[in-house]
Parts: sequence; structure tokens; C-alpha cells
Amino acid sequence: MKFPMDSAQVIPHRATMKLIGDVIQYGDNAGRVEARLDADGLFVGPDGAIETVVATELIAQACAAVNGLKGVESGKPPGRGYLVGVDAATFYLPIPAGETLIVDARQEFEVGDFGIFSGRIHVGTTLLAEARVTVWAPPDEDED
Repeated sequence: MKFPMDSAQVIPHRATMKLIGDVIQYGDNAGRVEARLDADGLFVGPDGAIETVVATELIAQACAAVNGLKGVESGKPPGRGYLVGVDAATFYLPIPAGETLIVDARQEFEVGDFGIFSGRIHVGTTLLAEARVTVWAPPDEDED
């Protein structure tokens, strides 16, 4: 695989719900993506910062990219996945719109169709937010 790679190749999100851009690194059950939400975008508050709840979605989409790339490695197309829990989250600073964000996701462990991931959002070297999330990737209907 060559990086950077457009995340649309490995995640199902499209149009206004596709919040991440390129996958810039992947390996060892972890990935790094870039994201940039415009200042006039749907998820930006009146203070010019990205709504806090969107931070968890950015991390969830980075998790989806990791899962999608794991699928590609095993010869499967990217599948569906759902954010089913936010086990812990810390928001250190407002997440600025219009900046290039770096979102890291690492799968900590997997139980059946569920994965536990840790994720972090940075701007440059400044840590803005981190969370631990649970995602569910149901088997494809033809795998049942």
C-alpha cells in the first residue's frame, strides 16, 4: 500500500459525513489520518471551534480506516462499522476549524466483532483530545 491514500478507499463514509481526508500512516493495528473541517462547515460552533462530539467521530473514522486497511491486507473490501461506545474522553483544548488535524487510532484489542481503540487528535505537536472507543464491525451478510 502507498501512502498518503484517500480514506474513501477504506471507509464507507461519504459526502458531509466523511470527515477525514488522507490516511498517511498504517501498520501494527494503528493508523494516522489527516482531517480538515472548514470554518463554515456543518460541525463548527459559533466560537469557530469544532463541536466536541465531532472529535469522537473523527477518532471513530480513523478507527474505520484502520479496520478498512486490515481488510484490504486480508483481501476483503472495506465493511461497515459502528461507534457503539465512548469509554473515556478528554478534551484538552478547543479543536480549531480550518486547521489540518492529525488523528491517530490504535486497536488495543478485539473480541469477536468488537474492537477497543484509543485515539488522539493533534494540531502540530499539540494534543487537543483523546478517547477510548468501542466499535462494532458486523460480519458481511454473505459471511453468515
